[in-house]
Amino acid sequence: KAMCTTNFADPTIADGSTAMDVVTYTGNGSTKSISGIGFSPDFVWIKNRSNGYNHVLFDIVRGSGGSKVLFSNRATVEGGATGEEGDKYGHVSSFDADGFTVAPGTDTPLWVSNNNDSYVGWVWDGGTSTVSNTDGSITTNVRASASNGFSIIGYTGNATTGATLGHGLNSAPELLIFKVRSDSGNWYTYHESAGATKYFTLDRTHGATSNSFLNNTAPTSSVITVSNAFEVNGTGEDIICYAWTSVFQYSSFGSYVGNGSSSGPFVFTGFRPALVICKASSTTSSWNMFDSTRASYNVVKAGLLADSQNAEFSSSDRIDILSNGFKVRSGSAEPNASGVTYVYMAWAEHPFATARAR
Repeated sequence: KAMCTTNFADPTIADGSTAMDVVTYTGNGSTKSISGIGFSPDFVWIKNRSNGYNHVLFDIVRGSGGSKVLFSNRATVEGGATGEEGDKYGHVSSFDADGFTVAPGTDTPLWVSNNNDSYVGWVWDGGTSTVSNTDGSITTNVRASASNGFSIIGYTGNATTGATLGHGLNSAPELLIFKVRSDSGNWYTYHESAGATKYFTLDRTHGATSNSFLNNTAPTSSVITVSNAFEVNGTGEDIICYAWTSVFQYSSFGSYVGNGSSSGPFVFTGFRPALVICKASSTTSSWNMFDSTRASYNVVKAGLLADSQNAEFSSSDRIDILSNGFKVRSGSAEPNASGVTYVYMAWAEHPFATARAR
């Protein structure tokens, strides 16, 4: 066949924004509805771009409201150190049919709707219902969309080494992010490129480090195996896990090696990314977050750090977002240090078959 886009294989998801989207908005100091997303989001991650305030995360399995806030940059218990930080500084108050609503707290609403501050929200669709899953030895509450490659898994730990958790994806997860809700604990993170004998923590900068929190067992198409580690399976602890697997021309999880040049590695994903997250695996670095909504043309400079409350940075070139992947541009800063291995996570704006150059 001729090499042209009309002869490409049909993508699994024709429009990435129907499964994952990036929205920006300006705070008004009050309750604000964020609409036009096109679906009811099940996982909402918000960051104030203007100021150094926490990332705040909410999902449909745990619910909305100030007591349900989690912070990607902190190991704090759900709701914050006092259990009421979301009520003080703002929260997601509802998951709506076409977006979500944010509400101020009793103090200045810094996190979600500070007056005139710029915000970004990354949102995912996890399906239509939350069900009880008994595929593993621990019964889980799961909101899963196998077609979107995403599930939200809630459960109570039992401290049994080798316990298993049903995830509902029908495919082995390639990215797992765990957070113990009922106590303080780091965000234990698995990336397939680093393997099941190592871990990252979303709230910290260390590289891939030996750890047996998955009982040295890779996830399968039906279950995730965990050890008795407090952060993923403490006795009586309420825990949430976000799980992703790759979907053809929609999501991709892999690795690359930096070259320290302003013409860095090209990473093929099979789609034009809406969101790219990069993290050094072989050394320390922050979790760099870039998206095509905050940076509508190349070169992308605007970035945020998932492990830091810092405001958005834009001091140097970072990446190009291309029709079939991304190219690293930074020659002197993350995410392209010479000889360093990086893991990445990416979700599509458009599949390669219909994407065009920016």
